[in-house]
Amino acid sequence: MNLIHHLVAPARPDAAVPRLLVVVLHGFAGAAANRPSMVSAIAGVFSQAAIYAPELPYRSQFCDEAMVDIVACLADEISRHFARESYDDIILVGHSTGALVARKLVLVAWGMAEDVKVAWPAGADRLPWAKAINRLVFLAAINRGWTFNSAIGFWDGFLWRVGTNFLQLRGWLKSSKDRSRQATILQIRRGSAFLAATRLQWLELMADPARKREKELLIVQVIGTVDDIVSPEDAVDHVLDSTLPVDRTRSDESVWARFFMLEMPQTSHVQASVLFPVQGPDDAVHAERRAVLKAALEESADALIRNQHFIRRRHMEDDLPPLPNPAIRDVVFVIHGIRDKGFWTKKIARKIKELAGKKPLDLATLSKPEREALAPRLRGLDKPKRDLLIRSITASYGYFPMAPFVLRWLRQEKVEWLLDLYVETKARYPNATLHYVGHSNGTYLLAGALDCCPRVRFERVVFAGSVVRRDYHWPKWLGEGENAPPGARIKAVMNYVATADWVVAIFPNALQRFVSVDLGSAGHDGFDAEPDHPRMLDIRYVEGNHSAGIKESQWDEIASFVLEGTLPLVKGQQPPLGQENPDYRTVQDGYTLNLADNAFRIICVAVFFAALIVVLPLAAAVVFDMGPLFSAMLGMLSLLLALLIKAVLLRF
Repeated sequence: MNLIHHLVAPARPDAAVPRLLVVVLHGFAGAAANRPSMVSAIAGVFSQAAIYAPELPYRSQFCDEAMVDIVACLADEISRHFARESYDDIILVGHSTGALVARKLVLVAWGMAEDVKVAWPAGADRLPWAKAINRLVFLAAINRGWTFNSAIGFWDGFLWRVGTNFLQLRGWLKSSKDRSRQATILQIRRGSAFLAATRLQWLELMADPARKREKELLIVQVIGTVDDIVSPEDAVDHVLDSTLPVDRTRSDESVWARFFMLEMPQTSHVQASVLFPVQGPDDAVHAERRAVLKAALEESADALIRNQHFIRRRHMEDDLPPLPNPAIRDVVFVIHGIRDKGFWTKKIARKIKELAGKKPLDLATLSKPEREALAPRLRGLDKPKRDLLIRSITASYGYFPMAPFVLRWLRQEKVEWLLDLYVETKARYPNATLHYVGHSNGTYLLAGALDCCPRVRFERVVFAGSVVRRDYHWPKWLGEGENAPPGARIKAVMNYVATADWVVAIFPNALQRFVSVDLGSAGHDGFDAEPDHPRMLDIRYVEGNHSAGIKESQWDEIASFVLEGTLPLVKGQQPPLGQENPDYRTVQDGYTLNLADNAFRIICVAVFFAALIVVLPLAAAVVFDMGPLFSAMLGMLSLLLALLIKAVLLRF
């Protein structure tokens, strides 16, 4: 790994001063050039401190090192320094991307980052230097990851899109079966597997009473007033740092918090790490930046809250995430698919709540914090029902046409959208059991999220019109046996197989023959693992096309399965037919089966004729001498046909 270590240690340390190690982690690409400025400013605050300021691989914008490998290398190096010096205190300072690394290092030290492989002391549940960490200082951090902002200019947005697509294609070409070569910049995009895992691990660390630190951990976020790269909602991860009970201020005078925000005047994103003038004498702007950094590095909690640059939560945006609700017991994700506006998701969610509204709620089963959280909704209710403890997530990722759906990196963007939504849900409902109802691309999102992030867990899953591979590795997540083992990430799966789902029978089915493609025909063929697994059920067959499994006639079945685990039929048996179940059939439609058998040929013929329609007029104009006017008309015809094909692909 291209990581260059730099350690600045005092020549004659004062034995009376506690031994302090400051780890300085620079930002992405060009921001790495500001590393010496950060080191000099910190040395001015702590003259007796050892400062470890490595040059990290992502100083190159084309870096494709895995973030977990970078963090592992840093953690091992810090362990070596700590073994030699046994520092009393450790402060982690990170600028931009470096802040993400700093947070991950804390998780590694406390044994919470299972995705980072480090040298581990035998029999230990944390690294020796974990309790020495007493402060994190984030400068212009992108704690939630970067994302395209609607306010970005046309040219900047165009360059970002082109660059992102290039890096995604480059990573796909360089990846092997066993190793991903995704660009590092894409690993810190909002919703990425690295960020989702980090945020979920942080939530667990903050909520775990068994891992209380001997020293108070102060987290100080410094935000530039004119940050032109990261928006305020991206700079501060309110889900992690502003919604936990330990991260509160009781009043302006009395401190109950560990998280603080300071504002750095006249400072952009990159300038947050520029603490001395590049040329010329020192000035008031840089001096004030150093003063803010000095406060972030050494002021106590009481002093920070009285600092003139301290930002109070009540003075920030009014749309900050709500406080966690510990009383909610069940949360149901209902996620739509391709070529779908997703209005039906709210109707299924309402049906689930209506069923819960028929079930009594035993208040004696609630803890005191849960009853307090429910108190406003319990007023005036003689017989509260279970629907008080249920929430639904029916957010939409927008209309997703067929053509973008075929491109893996665009599908991955939607997976990252789901991962980000999952983290926010876990933060808001910390005690809830999560369930999932997905249709079409919504099924792919869950499969992708399970593969990307080992922290993703759902209890009951319903698929309809599934585009997941039929050989998907469900037993890996379900575990073995009729009862889910403790480590199972999924408890039960119900999959609707339609009689005439020609969408799945043709497109995903045709691509399924390629092992490297993660699309398939589970909505048409069912899952290969289903016959042998007691907690999987393919319902064969619900009559209809791609949307058969989410028709109104199936809503009661879906609600019963999600809430109670009740299956609509016994595994291995055909559903009862006739008036009882008019939507079920014993066989699939013949024409759909024929389409499935010839899916690859159909795709090849469609691509050939689409290309022929566009090329033929141009070829005629070149081969035959038709005159300039007629040739121009044929050229315009080709352009119009190409635009028509594009419109069809991007709409359907």
